[in-house]
Amino acid sequence: MPFYNAGSYCEAALESISRQSFADFEAILVNGGSTDGSPEVAQSWTRRNARFRVIHHENNQNVACARNTGLEAALSPFVAQADADDINHLDRFHLQMEAAAKFPEVGIMGADLALDGGRVLRFPAQSPAIRIRALSGTAIPLPAAFFNRTVLGEARYNPALAYCEDLDFWLRHCFRVPTMNLPRALVHYRQPPQSLSNSLSPHRLEAERFVMQQRKETLGVPLDIEAGIATHLGHRTFQVGSSRIAAHILQLYQQSDRLKLAPPATLRREALYLTKRMWRYYGRQNLASAALKLLQTTGGLLINISRPHHLTRVTSLLIFLCRCLKTAWPFSSSRA
Repeated sequence: MPFYNAGSYCEAALESISRQSFADFEAILVNGGSTDGSPEVAQSWTRRNARFRVIHHENNQNVACARNTGLEAALSPFVAQADADDINHLDRFHLQMEAAAKFPEVGIMGADLALDGGRVLRFPAQSPAIRIRALSGTAIPLPAAFFNRTVLGEARYNPALAYCEDLDFWLRHCFRVPTMNLPRALVHYRQPPQSLSNSLSPHRLEAERFVMQQRKETLGVPLDIEAGIATHLGHRTFQVGSSRIAAHILQLYQQSDRLKLAPPATLRREALYLTKRMWRYYGRQNLASAALKLLQTTGGLLINISRPHHLTRVTSLLIFLCRCLKTAWPFSSSRA
């Protein structure tokens, strides 16, 4: 577990690890050069519990370097990632070890995340959908990540990335080894104001561009870098027009279909997920009109655009995606 100035969040995170129902573990805490009281909190746990140890970085490098230090220090083939501002479910280690025994071919495992207010952030369960999700955003939640290094090997985070080290890691390894997410919330995900996830610094945008470049190389097609970043970050980033967002989503799933990265039904579900996310930031009507423009510029041959009322109750973008993937529209217009 890396930590840097974790403040009051650190104690609860460490408590949740100490109370795990699966007791045979070593907790490796990596201090990334903290200047607050969190190193003392972590050190106190080494005195209270022999399973805890702390490794100190003299200077604040970045979280990827801290994660790598923990991976290098770990002796077990099974490694659970944890963050200093999150609370782990009592049975997290037990359930992930149980799943690792049942699915020994899986190299990377995650789980759903519990959010404040009783909400649950869900992630795709199986490898094909996880690969597709990795092309647009977070495929496996890092606070719930679990590695079987017998399968994964001695993988490391990119030490040059101060942000998005998880997105880079999933892109490099989700296409190489089987993956899965357990359909149960095993970590309570908390975001303090100083969390890196909340940052939109130039370094964050530089890391996002680096990851988008990797996605271009994975798909083998030129992608709209800025539209891809906007698709991932949504309202937190600079505004990119809905036409560019629609075009980016279309290209992403068309090329995934050409490369046979996942079955058409999986691509359809992931297209639905991503487009629903974009509704929140750009509005249903904006995306629908943008997709209509795309249809017109490509000849308008995929659906009958001469009857606009057919588009009022369904998202034209999703219709276009489903047609491109040669799959049926999965919902009736009354449910769209």
